[in-house]
Amino acid sequence: MTAETPDAPPATPRRRWWLWLPLGCLGFFAAIFLLGALVVSGRARSRWKEFQAKHSALAARVTARPAEREPLEPPSTPGNAWEAWSAAASRLTAMASEEKAAIDEFAAGKAKGEVEKKALAALDAHAADLEALRAAAHVGAYQDGLKWDDGWAAELGWLAPDRQAARVLAASARRRRLAGDFAGAVDEVATMAQMGLDAGSTGPVICHLVGCAILRMAALQAADLLVEPGLEATQAGRLERLFTLADARMRPLDELLEADSYLLNTTLVGLAEGRSPPGEIGFPSGARLLAWRHGFSWRIAAADVHDLCETMTARSRELSRLPWSEAWPGYQEQEAKIAGDPLLGLLFTACGSVDRGTRSTHARLRLVAAAAHERATGMPGTVPEDPFTIRPLHRRDDPDGAIWWSEWLDGDQGGSGSFADDPSAAPADIVLPVKRAK
Repeated sequence: MTAETPDAPPATPRRRWWLWLPLGCLGFFAAIFLLGALVVSGRARSRWKEFQAKHSALAARVTARPAEREPLEPPSTPGNAWEAWSAAASRLTAMASEEKAAIDEFAAGKAKGEVEKKALAALDAHAADLEALRAAAHVGAYQDGLKWDDGWAAELGWLAPDRQAARVLAASARRRRLAGDFAGAVDEVATMAQMGLDAGSTGPVICHLVGCAILRMAALQAADLLVEPGLEATQAGRLERLFTLADARMRPLDELLEADSYLLNTTLVGLAEGRSPPGEIGFPSGARLLAWRHGFSWRIAAADVHDLCETMTARSRELSRLPWSEAWPGYQEQEAKIAGDPLLGLLFTACGSVDRGTRSTHARLRLVAAAAHERATGMPGTVPEDPFTIRPLHRRDDPDGAIWWSEWLDGDQGGSGSFADDPSAAPADIVLPVKRAK
């Protein structure tokens, strides 16, 4: 007879403890999550209040800059130069592509044969627009159409037409110079210089960079005038005044960075308040995931970004006044600070690159002013400061006149280099020759 197996004892609560372990873990993590959410929410409210006060102060500084400006050359006429520039520039932008290409080739001194004829015909066809640009240079106010409240989505549609208009002016300046009309060529250079200052006078960094590009076009045409034997002393003196004023009126780096910061703040405010879907303002659709270091909160991100912008702007103000050899390591240090944060890497302006381009433009304006003074008077005047060294520009005598140069980034190369392009492949200087006055 087989023995029966005794019944197993019933399970007790103590023997079922492991059944509660997963639930306990879930509860623990839920509590941690809720606690973290409360902490982030509290921090977001606190940081948002701080940010709003700082953002309002920044808005007052950036948007309150006056529209009135004194033209580089008199007379001063009523109106808004932005509207006048834009009207003429839009017509010049409507040129056929082959006309634009011919204009560019002619301005660069590369047009031959039929291309040159096409460029000259285009200049003749747009004589009235060129006259409108010259008139715009004398208008006593400049207020562009930038809608600051749009943040990163703000349109800057006038910048490309301005550059096209400047190319046409450069071609006209070259045409007049080759025809011996040096006074007319200086007129075109003066118009370009005013347009460049105006383009860079308001708005974010991109406006400034377009303004720098136009000022460099003006400097290039002025440099060609300074080696013309027939240039009169009064015309050289006019170039000196134009470029001295243009150099003094360029916006400082900290103003540019504040304008960028304000547009960036406005963008983040829109995101924090749910008014701006990321894709509509150039952010990737998963942008919030990039803000993980900021608690996935646009409010905290806005406050953190503003504070870092403030720090970087103050530091860049200091660096922009140092010799380039001392400033560049500081800019590299700035960029290293944001390299590990994917959101900051997406948002921030490369301050060092902007400063380098700005110094390059200042160098050309100062070289033209110095060389023009020597051409006008027959002797060097007060030597301007090289923006790359914060020491005087270099000069040496030449059989036909003199050579002026800026050291650029890589030290003194003895005046070896060109004026048109920034040195890149090999060590060189930014060099401008001047003919001796006859």
